[in-house]
Amino acid sequence: MTEPMSVAHRIDGTFTQADIDQTRNLNSLIAAYTATMPSFSTTEGLAELRTRPSELQGPPVRGVITREVPGPDGPIAIRQIEPPNQPRAVHLDLHGGGWCIGEATANDSRNEQLSHEIDVVVVSADYRLAPEHPFPAAPDDAEAVASWLLDESRALWGTERLTIGGGSAGAHLSALTLVRLRDLHGTEATDRFAAAVLDAGAFDLSLTPSARASDEALVIPRDVLDACIRYFVPGREPESLRDPALSPLFADLSGLPPALFLVGELDPLLDDSLFMAARWQAAGN
Repeated sequence: MTEPMSVAHRIDGTFTQADIDQTRNLNSLIAAYTATMPSFSTTEGLAELRTRPSELQGPPVRGVITREVPGPDGPIAIRQIEPPNQPRAVHLDLHGGGWCIGEATANDSRNEQLSHEIDVVVVSADYRLAPEHPFPAAPDDAEAVASWLLDESRALWGTERLTIGGGSAGAHLSALTLVRLRDLHGTEATDRFAAAVLDAGAFDLSLTPSARASDEALVIPRDVLDACIRYFVPGREPESLRDPALSPLFADLSGLPPALFLVGELDPLLDDSLFMAARWQAAGN
């Protein structure tokens, strides 16, 4: 078997032996996990995936505060982790999972590290999942939590500075949320966001070339991508998946904050990030 994922290069083109070892270790964990992973394409497989512990999840975290915030179809559960010092900002974390699996608690360990290392409050949201709640449920919930933070962050944490981000489906929802906030509230809302961190996002649901060629991918091969998109937007014709309300790659991206795009060289969603980063920059962000 060939090396399943190439080493991610640092921005200056160099990497260390520690980088290589970390990447190989992560690849091994992913390969072991996906080798026994049930199918996304069946109801039974999806139910098992939702209850199966992730090999990549960190240890339990103490001090997580849970609450509910108003949503379009009832309360939305959020988890917040606060730093020991005065917060510099509030970060909204939207978990991945192809819009159909995953939960906010899975990112607790990473979010605690983020919170304590750079003094930010991290708020993670349990948005509604497909296929029980297809589009627009997840984007509606993400927008509702972001709007709540715009209203409440100063009163709760003494800062109006916000950031947003997530991986895969979470990156997709983060980008959609920023576009929605700008369209609903104008750039006064998006100006409150200092940055977006978009990790291997799915920005074109009609599938970019790298996604279309992902039959042998280590993570989210083509059949998994297709199943997740069917759950999220059932009954859609391929061309309609380029609707900017679904695929932010085709949206007006002006008036959005600076963004950091992260993606592996052999990630199925490589082209999504490359294309989106180019459009984001061309829009003047």
